Amino acid sequence: MIYKIAYNNIKKSIKDYAVYFFTVMLGVAVFYVFNAIGTQGAMLKINKSSSQLITMMTNVLSGVSVLVSIVLGFLIVYANSFLIKRRRKEFGVYMILGMSKKKVSYILFIETLLVGLISLGAGLVIGGLLSQIMGLAVAKMFAANMTAYRFTFSLPAMLKTMEYFGIMYLFVMIFNVISISKAQIITLLRKKENQSMKMRNPLLCTVIFIAGVIILGIAYYWVIDLNRLTKLLAYVGKNGSGILLPIAMGMVSTFMIFYSVSSLATILVKKTKGYWKGLNSFTFKQLSSQIHTMTVSLSIISILLFITITILGTASSLTASLNNTYRESTTADFSFMSWHAKPDFPTVLKKNGFDVNKEFKNYVTVKQYNLKKSEMSYSKILGAKASKYRNWTQLNMMWSAMSISDYNKLAKMFHHKQYKLSANQYMILCDYDNSGRIINEGLASKPSLTINGKTLQSAYTKYQVGCVRMISGYNPGILIVPDQAVANMHNEYQEIMAGNYAGHHKQATEDRFMQACSRCKQSIKGFDYSYETKLRFIANSTGVSALVTFVGMYIGIVFLITSAAILALKTLSQMIDSTARYEVLRKIGSEQKMINGSILKQVLVLFLFPLLLAIIHSFAGMKFSSILLASGGMKGDIHTTWLVFAALALIYGGYIFVTYQMSKNICNTSKITVD
Repeated sequence: MIYKIAYNNIKKSIKDYAVYFFTVMLGVAVFYVFNAIGTQGAMLKINKSSSQLITMMTNVLSGVSVLVSIVLGFLIVYANSFLIKRRRKEFGVYMILGMSKKKVSYILFIETLLVGLISLGAGLVIGGLLSQIMGLAVAKMFAANMTAYRFTFSLPAMLKTMEYFGIMYLFVMIFNVISISKAQIITLLRKKENQSMKMRNPLLCTVIFIAGVIILGIAYYWVIDLNRLTKLLAYVGKNGSGILLPIAMGMVSTFMIFYSVSSLATILVKKTKGYWKGLNSFTFKQLSSQIHTMTVSLSIISILLFITITILGTASSLTASLNNTYRESTTADFSFMSWHAKPDFPTVLKKNGFDVNKEFKNYVTVKQYNLKKSEMSYSKILGAKASKYRNWTQLNMMWSAMSISDYNKLAKMFHHKQYKLSANQYMILCDYDNSGRIINEGLASKPSLTINGKTLQSAYTKYQVGCVRMISGYNPGILIVPDQAVANMHNEYQEIMAGNYAGHHKQATEDRFMQACSRCKQSIKGFDYSYETKLRFIANSTGVSALVTFVGMYIGIVFLITSAAILALKTLSQMIDSTARYEVLRKIGSEQKMINGSILKQVLVLFLFPLLLAIIHSFAGMKFSSILLASGGMKGDIHTTWLVFAALALIYGGYIFVTYQMSKNICNTSKITVD
């Protein structure tokens, strides 16, 4: 009998389970997809290095899954509490008819179990399909042989998903038993109605709204400019804790805006003609009451959406930056810098069993001289303006110089722009934006420099883009001078060698090269080296790109599901408490089409208002992220890609649709509810 009741209840209340089902299904699908990446990688023909990177990425995602499972667990419990609230009168009727709390709990246990199994099955099916798309992304990212790719379902990922969600459902069932055991019949049967909203003081709301906007503007002001951000971090807190100030200001101002906007909007909209058309007055009063009641929730949801957009946008931008750096930085096979390689690096290598003339297709060697502070420094470039940057850590950086002919050799090898200088000119090369802005400030006055006894004038009023190593984005500044300025220079120097390997077995050549360098370091006192190679960069950038992309997507999508689900449940709870109002509308002759239109407007505003504020926040958030990326040598152009819009459209749009359909069901069946 109990099983039959539970089964019939699910059939009867299937619409009530829509948000719950949708949330669990999405959670299962996302959890499975990101935990199946390791299986997808194992099916591909990739090299040992890429295989190790996929293993590392899988381990990181597995760790992130623990945090994700906790978030989803709380979300499922919260969604389940909504179902109990929705059906409290039904449970009260069961108890009036003589059913014990134990049996009611058992019925709820069976229903939860059945819905959980259905959601789990649907989520695994969807996750299995989506994981194939993820597998293609992994294959493309690691340049795998696609002939080995085939449809696969990950049994380990499925078992892990079932294990984690089984634990979640155990807590849900315990929560249900506790809720029913503590419930009183009178509490279950009592009808809760929205209390009439007390209008907040209009003058106070105006002041709070204006203050909130000003505080938000100040927070934006501090984080969207590098110089202002540097000052903030220098004067507020230590170890970067100063960034907490604009974050706190943003959170407080968000609450202030939501707190005041409903009362202000009510005053303004009442003065328009459209307020009295159709059910607009009813719709707007409902919205004002809902925003008034959900102020804290809407503020939190808006912040969560802001974090989601920023995470997804930053992850996609970092991936794009790494890909751009890869294209720009792999025009040669290697770039080596050696210290104390006397008489020169190729000779030292040959003595240690590596003949560059046989192993390399082509190569160039150049010298980079260390300059004295009396010859070159940021202070000499900036002059009197240097006091502005006295707290800048790179102000006393050691500079190096290279002759124009040597630089052009490297530029030709790296496919960079080549330059010309007259006998009394110098130029500064840089591709690190944070340093470049300060260099430009000094070069605007074309300061003169004395290098190796020769006085030189700047050929340009701005730095020129370029670098002397293979990987771009990390050159804070190097001085390029005429050949005569470094002739017979006795300063210490480093030798840079760049070129391309001969033959098709480049990895084997690189291995021999590394072994020879290691022997040089062991046999020559003071010898040392640093290097970048195309093969190494491809492996590292691919691994970092994949890790950032997948972790960012994982966390961002879970945050998006959490935000949308909480907002949906809050909106539906408000609808449940307002059912009598819709019954009154029907009694006074309002058409069902008009009522549905009012419900749609409410749902859209409640979902789009926090999203709009989150998008506004995200402009400042992604600008801040671009500054952080630029400080790490990355291209700082943050942009939202199709991934962000697709996630918002599918997940957020899906919750809007489900919430609207459930809201119609709640309000349209209010006439048969037990009063």
